[in-house]
Amino acid sequence: MQINLKSDGQAIKPKKTFTEIAKKYFSYAFLMVMFVVFTLLNSTFIKPSNLVNILEQSTVILTMGMGATFVIISGSIDLSVGSVLGLSSAVMVATVNAWGWVGIIIGMLVGAVCGLINGILYAETKIPSFIATLGMMVSLRGVVYIITNGIVFILEGPIRQIGINKIIPYVPNIFIGFIVVLAVTYILFNYTVFGRNARAIGGNEEVAMLSGINLKKNKILIYLLSGLTSGIAGVFAAIRLGAAAPALGNGYELDVIAAIVLGGTLLSGGIGRLLGTLIGGLIMGTLANGMNMAGISAYYQQFIRGLVVIIAVVLTIDRKNIKFVK
Repeated sequence: MQINLKSDGQAIKPKKTFTEIAKKYFSYAFLMVMFVVFTLLNSTFIKPSNLVNILEQSTVILTMGMGATFVIISGSIDLSVGSVLGLSSAVMVATVNAWGWVGIIIGMLVGAVCGLINGILYAETKIPSFIATLGMMVSLRGVVYIITNGIVFILEGPIRQIGINKIIPYVPNIFIGFIVVLAVTYILFNYTVFGRNARAIGGNEEVAMLSGINLKKNKILIYLLSGLTSGIAGVFAAIRLGAAAPALGNGYELDVIAAIVLGGTLLSGGIGRLLGTLIGGLIMGTLANGMNMAGISAYYQQFIRGLVVIIAVVLTIDRKNIKFVK
Protein backbone atom coordinates (compact mmCIF):
# COMPACT_ATOMS: atom_id res chain seq x y z
CA MET A 1 0.00 0.00 0.00
CA GLN A 2 1.42 3.36 -1.04
CA ILE A 3 1.51 6.10 1.62
CA ASN A 4 1.74 9.70 0.44
CA LEU A 5 3.88 11.99 2.58
CA LYS A 6 4.01 15.74 3.08
CA SER A 7 7.27 17.65 2.69
CA ASP A 8 7.83 17.39 6.46
CA GLY A 9 7.48 13.62 6.37
CA GLN A 10 3.96 13.38 7.84
CA ALA A 11 1.44 11.12 6.18
CA ILE A 12 -1.29 12.76 4.09
CA LYS A 13 -4.71 11.62 5.18
CA PRO A 14 -6.83 10.45 2.23
CA LYS A 15 -9.85 12.62 1.50
CA LYS A 16 -13.18 11.12 2.45
CA THR A 17 -15.48 10.23 -0.41
CA PHE A 18 -19.00 11.59 -0.71
CA THR A 19 -20.37 8.13 0.18
CA GLU A 20 -18.34 8.02 3.40
CA ILE A 21 -19.49 11.50 4.41
CA ALA A 22 -23.11 10.65 3.55
CA LYS A 23 -22.98 7.52 5.72
CA LYS A 24 -21.48 9.42 8.64
CA TYR A 25 -24.05 12.22 8.67
CA PHE A 26 -27.11 10.39 7.30
CA SER A 27 -28.86 10.07 10.67
CA TYR A 28 -28.41 13.77 11.48
CA ALA A 29 -29.74 14.84 8.08
CA PHE A 30 -32.65 12.42 8.30
CA LEU A 31 -33.66 13.76 11.72
CA MET A 32 -33.67 17.34 10.40
CA VAL A 33 -35.67 16.35 7.31
CA MET A 34 -38.28 14.67 9.53
CA PHE A 35 -38.65 17.83 11.58
CA VAL A 36 -39.24 19.88 8.43
CA VAL A 37 -41.72 17.40 6.91
CA PHE A 38 -43.77 16.88 10.08
CA THR A 39 -43.86 20.63 10.74
CA LEU A 40 -45.25 21.19 7.24
CA LEU A 41 -47.86 18.47 7.81
CA ASN A 42 -48.88 19.84 11.22
CA SER A 43 -47.63 23.20 12.50
CA THR A 44 -48.20 22.17 16.14
CA PHE A 45 -45.45 19.56 15.78
CA ILE A 46 -42.74 22.16 16.44
CA LYS A 47 -44.43 23.65 19.52
CA PRO A 48 -42.47 23.33 22.80
CA SER A 49 -45.15 21.16 24.40
CA ASN A 50 -44.86 18.60 21.62
CA LEU A 51 -41.06 18.68 21.67
CA VAL A 52 -41.32 17.82 25.37
CA ASN A 53 -43.53 14.88 24.40
CA ILE A 54 -40.86 13.67 21.97
CA LEU A 55 -38.21 13.82 24.69
CA GLU A 56 -40.44 11.86 27.07
CA GLN A 57 -41.33 9.27 24.44
CA SER A 58 -37.69 8.82 23.45
CA THR A 59 -36.18 8.65 26.95
CA VAL A 60 -36.99 5.01 27.69
CA ILE A 61 -35.63 3.70 24.37
CA LEU A 62 -32.57 5.95 24.64
CA THR A 63 -31.78 4.70 28.16
CA MET A 64 -32.02 1.07 27.07
CA GLY A 65 -29.95 1.86 23.99
CA MET A 66 -26.99 3.13 26.00
CA GLY A 67 -26.28 -0.30 27.48
CA ALA A 68 -27.44 -2.26 24.43
CA THR A 69 -24.92 -0.37 22.26
CA PHE A 70 -22.10 -2.02 24.27
CA VAL A 71 -23.66 -5.43 23.53
CA ILE A 72 -24.01 -4.84 19.80
CA ILE A 73 -20.60 -3.23 19.38
CA SER A 74 -19.11 -6.32 21.05
CA GLY A 75 -20.62 -8.41 18.25
CA SER A 76 -23.56 -9.83 20.23
CA ILE A 77 -27.24 -8.97 20.66
CA ASP A 78 -29.69 -8.62 23.54
CA LEU A 79 -33.32 -9.43 22.75
CA SER A 80 -34.38 -9.46 26.40
CA VAL A 81 -34.19 -5.70 27.08
CA GLY A 82 -37.95 -5.17 26.70
CA SER A 83 -38.79 -7.97 29.12
CA VAL A 84 -36.14 -6.78 31.58
CA LEU A 85 -37.77 -3.35 31.47
CA GLY A 86 -41.20 -4.86 32.09
CA LEU A 87 -40.00 -6.89 35.08
CA SER A 88 -38.02 -3.99 36.56
CA SER A 89 -40.97 -1.60 36.29
CA ALA A 90 -43.38 -4.08 37.91
CA VAL A 91 -41.01 -4.82 40.80
CA MET A 92 -40.22 -1.12 41.20
CA VAL A 93 -43.89 -0.07 41.47
CA ALA A 94 -44.72 -2.91 43.87
CA THR A 95 -41.77 -2.17 46.17
CA VAL A 96 -42.18 1.62 46.01
CA ASN A 97 -45.80 1.28 47.09
CA ALA A 98 -44.69 -0.93 49.98
CA TRP A 99 -41.33 0.57 51.06
CA GLY A 100 -40.99 3.96 49.38
CA TRP A 101 -37.86 5.26 47.66
CA VAL A 102 -35.85 2.05 48.18
CA GLY A 103 -38.08 0.50 45.51
CA ILE A 104 -36.30 2.54 42.83
CA ILE A 105 -32.96 0.92 43.72
CA ILE A 106 -34.58 -2.51 43.81
CA GLY A 107 -36.07 -2.00 40.35
CA MET A 108 -32.66 -1.08 38.94
CA LEU A 109 -30.98 -4.03 40.67
CA VAL A 110 -33.54 -6.42 39.17
CA GLY A 111 -32.41 -5.26 35.73
CA ALA A 112 -28.74 -5.70 36.65
CA VAL A 113 -29.37 -9.25 37.92
CA CYS A 114 -31.19 -10.16 34.69
CA GLY A 115 -28.26 -8.80 32.70
CA LEU A 116 -25.83 -10.79 34.84
CA ILE A 117 -27.78 -13.99 34.12
CA ASN A 118 -27.73 -13.18 30.39
CA GLY A 119 -23.99 -12.65 30.50
CA ILE A 120 -23.30 -15.89 32.35
CA LEU A 121 -25.54 -17.86 29.98
CA TYR A 122 -23.77 -16.43 26.96
CA ALA A 123 -20.18 -16.41 28.21
CA GLU A 124 -20.08 -19.64 30.19
CA THR A 125 -22.29 -21.94 28.10
CA LYS A 126 -21.24 -20.47 24.71
CA ILE A 127 -24.89 -20.41 23.62
CA PRO A 128 -25.33 -17.90 20.76
CA SER A 129 -26.44 -14.57 22.22
CA PHE A 130 -29.51 -14.55 19.98
CA ILE A 131 -30.76 -17.82 21.51
CA ALA A 132 -29.75 -17.05 25.11
CA THR A 133 -31.45 -13.64 25.19
CA LEU A 134 -34.47 -14.85 23.21
CA GLY A 135 -35.07 -17.48 25.89
CA MET A 136 -34.67 -14.84 28.61
CA MET A 137 -37.06 -12.53 26.78
CA VAL A 138 -39.82 -15.13 26.82
CA SER A 139 -39.09 -16.39 30.35
CA LEU A 140 -38.92 -12.93 31.94
CA ARG A 141 -42.17 -11.88 30.29
CA GLY A 142 -43.75 -14.92 31.89
CA VAL A 143 -42.33 -13.86 35.28
CA VAL A 144 -43.90 -10.41 34.81
CA TYR A 145 -47.32 -11.95 34.24
CA ILE A 146 -46.87 -14.21 37.26
CA ILE A 147 -45.92 -11.28 39.52
CA THR A 148 -48.68 -8.97 38.29
CA ASN A 149 -51.27 -11.71 37.71
CA GLY A 150 -52.16 -9.77 34.57
CA ILE A 151 -53.12 -6.67 36.58
CA VAL A 152 -51.75 -3.15 36.07
CA PHE A 153 -49.79 -1.89 39.11
CA ILE A 154 -50.54 1.78 39.89
CA LEU A 155 -47.67 3.91 41.20
CA GLU A 156 -48.64 5.81 44.34
CA GLY A 157 -47.09 8.41 46.62
CA PRO A 158 -44.63 11.28 46.02
CA ILE A 159 -42.52 9.36 43.48
CA ARG A 160 -45.39 9.66 41.02
CA GLN A 161 -44.89 13.44 41.11
CA ILE A 162 -41.46 13.01 39.51
CA GLY A 163 -43.21 12.14 36.28
CA ILE A 164 -45.63 15.07 36.54
CA ASN A 165 -43.58 18.00 37.85
CA LYS A 166 -40.48 19.44 36.16
CA ILE A 167 -37.34 20.70 37.92
CA ILE A 168 -36.26 22.51 34.73
CA PRO A 169 -39.06 24.13 32.69
CA TYR A 170 -39.97 22.14 29.56
CA VAL A 171 -37.48 19.36 30.42
CA PRO A 172 -38.98 16.07 31.69
CA ASN A 173 -37.35 14.85 34.89
CA ILE A 174 -36.78 11.39 33.44
CA PHE A 175 -34.87 12.99 30.56
CA ILE A 176 -32.55 14.61 33.12
CA GLY A 177 -32.05 11.11 34.52
CA PHE A 178 -31.20 9.89 31.04
CA ILE A 179 -28.56 12.62 30.66
CA VAL A 180 -26.85 11.19 33.76
CA VAL A 181 -26.97 7.69 32.22
CA LEU A 182 -25.59 9.09 28.95
CA ALA A 183 -22.71 10.84 30.74
CA VAL A 184 -21.69 7.71 32.67
CA THR A 185 -21.92 5.35 29.69
CA TYR A 186 -20.13 7.87 27.43
CA ILE A 187 -17.18 7.92 29.82
CA LEU A 188 -17.20 4.12 30.03
CA PHE A 189 -17.38 3.81 26.25
CA ASN A 190 -14.70 6.33 25.30
CA TYR A 191 -12.31 6.66 28.23
CA THR A 192 -12.05 3.28 29.96
CA VAL A 193 -10.43 -0.08 29.28
CA PHE A 194 -13.89 -1.65 29.52
CA GLY A 195 -15.14 0.40 26.54
CA ARG A 196 -12.03 -0.37 24.47
CA ASN A 197 -12.38 -4.06 25.28
CA ALA A 198 -16.01 -4.10 24.11
CA ARG A 199 -15.01 -2.63 20.74
CA ALA A 200 -12.02 -4.94 20.46
CA ILE A 201 -14.14 -8.05 21.09
CA GLY A 202 -16.58 -6.96 18.42
CA GLY A 203 -13.81 -6.11 15.98
CA ASN A 204 -12.07 -9.48 16.22
CA GLU A 205 -12.69 -11.78 19.16
CA GLU A 206 -9.69 -14.01 18.50
CA VAL A 207 -7.28 -11.06 18.29
CA ALA A 208 -8.83 -9.61 21.46
CA MET A 209 -8.23 -12.87 23.31
CA LEU A 210 -4.63 -13.11 22.07
CA SER A 211 -4.01 -9.54 23.24
CA GLY A 212 -4.88 -10.57 26.80
CA ILE A 213 -8.53 -9.48 27.08
CA ASN A 214 -10.57 -11.70 29.40
CA LEU A 215 -13.49 -12.53 27.08
CA LYS A 216 -15.77 -14.16 29.63
CA LYS A 217 -15.38 -11.41 32.22
CA ASN A 218 -15.96 -8.63 29.71
CA LYS A 219 -18.96 -10.31 28.10
CA ILE A 220 -20.58 -10.78 31.50
CA LEU A 221 -19.93 -7.14 32.40
CA ILE A 222 -21.30 -5.94 29.05
CA TYR A 223 -24.58 -7.78 29.60
CA LEU A 224 -24.67 -6.64 33.21
CA LEU A 225 -24.53 -3.04 31.97
CA SER A 226 -27.25 -3.69 29.39
CA GLY A 227 -29.48 -5.19 32.09
CA LEU A 228 -28.81 -2.26 34.42
CA THR A 229 -29.74 0.36 31.81
CA SER A 230 -32.88 -1.62 30.97
CA GLY A 231 -33.72 -1.68 34.68
CA ILE A 232 -33.23 2.09 34.87
CA ALA A 233 -35.43 2.46 31.78
CA GLY A 234 -38.09 0.39 33.56
CA VAL A 235 -38.00 2.83 36.47
CA PHE A 236 -38.28 5.77 34.06
CA ALA A 237 -41.20 4.14 32.23
CA ALA A 238 -43.12 3.49 35.46
CA ILE A 239 -42.54 7.06 36.67
CA ARG A 240 -43.65 8.51 33.33
CA LEU A 241 -46.79 6.39 33.04
CA GLY A 242 -47.59 6.24 36.75
CA ALA A 243 -48.11 2.50 36.40
CA ALA A 244 -46.55 -0.80 35.35
CA ALA A 245 -48.57 -2.91 32.91
CA PRO A 246 -47.79 -6.61 32.34
CA ALA A 247 -47.16 -5.95 28.64
CA LEU A 248 -44.96 -2.88 29.22
CA GLY A 249 -41.82 -3.15 27.09
CA ASN A 250 -43.23 -5.63 24.57
CA GLY A 251 -41.45 -5.05 21.26
CA TYR A 252 -39.11 -2.41 22.68
CA GLU A 253 -36.10 -4.57 21.84
CA LEU A 254 -36.76 -3.96 18.14
CA ASP A 255 -36.97 -0.19 18.64
CA VAL A 256 -33.71 -0.27 20.60
CA ILE A 257 -31.89 -2.24 17.91
CA ALA A 258 -33.33 0.07 15.23
CA ALA A 259 -32.11 3.15 17.14
CA ILE A 260 -28.61 1.68 17.49
CA VAL A 261 -28.42 0.72 13.79
CA LEU A 262 -29.78 4.11 12.69
CA GLY A 263 -27.03 5.66 14.81
CA GLY A 264 -24.38 3.93 12.73
CA THR A 265 -23.37 1.00 14.94
CA LEU A 266 -22.67 -2.16 12.94
CA LEU A 267 -24.65 -5.24 13.95
CA SER A 268 -21.48 -7.21 13.26
CA GLY A 269 -19.71 -5.26 16.01
CA GLY A 270 -16.52 -3.26 16.40
CA ILE A 271 -17.76 0.07 15.04
CA GLY A 272 -20.26 2.48 16.58
CA ARG A 273 -20.89 5.53 18.78
CA LEU A 274 -23.12 6.24 21.75
CA LEU A 275 -23.97 9.67 20.35
CA GLY A 276 -25.10 7.89 17.21
CA THR A 277 -27.50 5.83 19.31
CA LEU A 278 -28.75 9.10 20.85
CA ILE A 279 -29.62 10.42 17.37
CA GLY A 280 -31.12 7.07 16.37
CA GLY A 281 -33.36 7.04 19.44
CA LEU A 282 -34.52 10.58 18.74
CA ILE A 283 -35.30 9.54 15.16
CA MET A 284 -37.52 6.69 16.39
CA GLY A 285 -39.28 8.96 18.89
CA THR A 286 -39.74 11.77 16.37
CA LEU A 287 -41.01 9.38 13.72
CA ALA A 288 -43.64 7.89 16.04
CA ASN A 289 -44.74 11.29 17.35
CA GLY A 290 -44.79 12.92 13.91
CA MET A 291 -46.89 10.19 12.35
CA ASN A 292 -49.40 10.48 15.21
CA MET A 293 -49.54 14.26 14.76
CA ALA A 294 -50.04 13.80 11.02
CA GLY A 295 -52.97 11.45 11.64
CA ILE A 296 -51.37 8.45 9.95
CA SER A 297 -53.12 5.15 10.72
CA ALA A 298 -51.41 2.86 13.25
CA TYR A 299 -51.36 0.09 10.63
CA TYR A 300 -49.41 2.27 8.20
CA GLN A 301 -47.13 3.52 10.99
CA GLN A 302 -45.78 0.04 11.64
CA PHE A 303 -45.04 -0.41 7.95
CA ILE A 304 -43.36 3.00 7.62
CA ARG A 305 -41.17 2.48 10.71
CA GLY A 306 -39.91 -0.83 9.34
CA LEU A 307 -39.32 0.69 5.92
CA VAL A 308 -37.33 3.58 7.40
CA VAL A 309 -35.04 1.18 9.28
CA ILE A 310 -34.47 -0.95 6.15
CA ILE A 311 -33.63 2.10 4.03
CA ALA A 312 -31.30 3.47 6.71
CA VAL A 313 -29.42 0.18 6.98
CA VAL A 314 -29.12 -0.18 3.19
CA LEU A 315 -27.72 3.35 2.90
CA THR A 316 -25.31 3.23 5.82
CA ILE A 317 -24.17 -0.38 6.21
CA ASP A 318 -20.49 -1.18 5.67
CA ARG A 319 -20.70 -4.31 3.56
CA LYS A 320 -16.95 -4.93 3.75
CA ASN A 321 -17.25 -5.67 7.49
CA ILE A 322 -20.37 -7.84 7.51
CA LYS A 323 -20.19 -10.99 9.62
CA PHE A 324 -22.67 -13.07 11.58
CA VAL A 325 -23.79 -11.97 15.06
CA LYS A 326 -22.51 -14.43 17.65
